[in-house]
This record gives sequence, C-alpha cells and structure tokens, in this order.
Amino acid sequence: MKTLKLLLVVFVSGLCLAADDTKPTPLPPPVSLKEAVRVAEDYVAGKKIDTSQHYLASVRIQSDTRGRLHWDAQWMHTDKALKGGWFIIRVGMDKTTTLIPGK
Repeated sequence: MKTLKLLLVVFVSGLCLAADDTKPTPLPPPVSLKEAVRVAEDYVAGKKIDTSQHYLASVRIQSDTRGRLHWDAQWMHTDKALKGGWFIIRVGMDKTTTLIPGK
C-alpha cells in the first residue's frame, strides 16, 4: 500500500512538472520578426548552408498544439520544378534554431 501511494505521489508530481511546461507564449512574442530573421540568417551562415540558389520566401509565426509560438523562415530553391528544394529554419522564442529540410 505504501508503494502504491509513493507511486501515485511521483506520478502526480511528474504531471504537475509537465503541466508547467505547457504555458502558451505570451503576446507580443518575445522574439520579434526582425530578430527571427537575423537568428535564422545567422544559423544559415554559421552552418555554411549554400543559399546561392535559394531565396527567403516567407517568415511566419506558428504555434504548436500547446500554444507555444515559433517562427518558420522558409527558403525556396529558384528552380521551382526541383522537388524538395526548400528548407525551413525554425526559431523558437528562446532563439533556439532547428533545420527542417524539404522533402
């Protein structure tokens, strides 16, 4: 019985900690459009991604299922017939970046 109570306490504590991470991003977003573009461009330069045949097509603010915001900066290949010629740099509100390659 004590083991069951301990497991219940551990489980509920874990849920409370996980629930704290699900807060939506406050508005206005902590990272502005200009900052997001700069962070994305710095990422591209730092990773030496060749963009000579690409252009920055869009930068959009998106939210995940928990209401947390991020910016998606999408580069498109100049050859529109090329399948998967795009990529996205996702910029989080903490300025972390993720590369999402085209398919």
